[in-house]
Amino acid sequence: MKGRRLASEAATWVVETVSGGVTRLRDGTRRLRASAARRLTFHAWRRRIRAGGRTISARLGGGLREGWRRLASAAGRYHPFRGRRLTLSGGERPRSLVTSLLLGGVLVGLSYSAYVATISPPNPPVVEGTGEIYLDTPAVPTRLAVNFPPADARQGRSRVEIDIVFVGPRSKPVRWALVLYGDARFTDPGVPAATLIPPGATIVSTKAGKPPFAANPKENVQVISGIAYPAYLNGQASAPHISGWLPVGVVSAAGPTFSLSLPRYGRVQLSPLFQFPRKPGALDIGIPGTWKRPDQFEVIVDAGGNDTGQRIDVASPDIEDPARLHWESDVSVRALLRRTDVRKETGQQFKTFLMGAVVGAGASSLVVALEKLLGSVRIARGGG
Repeated sequence: MKGRRLASEAATWVVETVSGGVTRLRDGTRRLRASAARRLTFHAWRRRIRAGGRTISARLGGGLREGWRRLASAAGRYHPFRGRRLTLSGGERPRSLVTSLLLGGVLVGLSYSAYVATISPPNPPVVEGTGEIYLDTPAVPTRLAVNFPPADARQGRSRVEIDIVFVGPRSKPVRWALVLYGDARFTDPGVPAATLIPPGATIVSTKAGKPPFAANPKENVQVISGIAYPAYLNGQASAPHISGWLPVGVVSAAGPTFSLSLPRYGRVQLSPLFQFPRKPGALDIGIPGTWKRPDQFEVIVDAGGNDTGQRIDVASPDIEDPARLHWESDVSVRALLRRTDVRKETGQQFKTFLMGAVVGAGASSLVVALEKLLGSVRIARGGG
């Protein structure tokens, strides 16, 4: 009995052990299958996410390409009728690059030339000349009035009108001489239609010092001389009239800027430290006679008007009345002036803005050309 019971317990233990092992094996198999299923699900979702990303990228890229195609089509880079992109062949790409470079260079060059022509101030005229008055009777009050009509200023030539006013005893003759140096000399002294002098006066070409001291080196001068008889003109006065053309342009204009440079007109300036210039025969103006500078003297130089739209930048000597280009002195006047037309200056600023825009367009074309060149170099390196 005891042996059967032991055999039965042993059989029971074997059966329970085997069945437990089978159960654990089944549980392990189910866990393995569940884990494999979860892994398959994760990979499936990852594949789905990647596929979705590719789809979104493709759709966005297609939309961007379509938008760019429409913009480029509006800009003329696509065929206007079929909407198909016109690609450049290998031979056309260098041609396009050269065209962009040439276009940019031409635009920048033209803009620079226009800028220089518009902005650069005019070169002030250089006028080196002198007109001096001398009398044989220095006690006679004298006025020298010089007028430069602006309308008569031409390229390389300028017209001048000179009036000499003497105030003295009635019918007492006054012998006078106007000595012209350098650019103050007339171009056609022997042509009556070009150079006008008073009746009975003469104009000669000779040599004189500067100042016309007898011991000074001589240079070429023109001397206009005559005799005036004060009469009933402005009381007791006489006014010889002289006019002619100077060999230089006293006016220079470019854009809104106007420059004026006149010869010096008046009487010789003597140093108060020396007395010999006042002695008879000390002055030699190149023609016979005993000449002295006038003791009571006034010179007036006039170059026209100046309206409210013209700004005077530089004036020497100073101008007292801004409405006129007018100078006065008791010795001599050499007028220099630079003024600006405010209206033209505004137009010049607008042109400068337009030239800046053109320069920007030219620079943009050059940048595009360089970008194409760099792109071609990258493509060539990648293909190599």
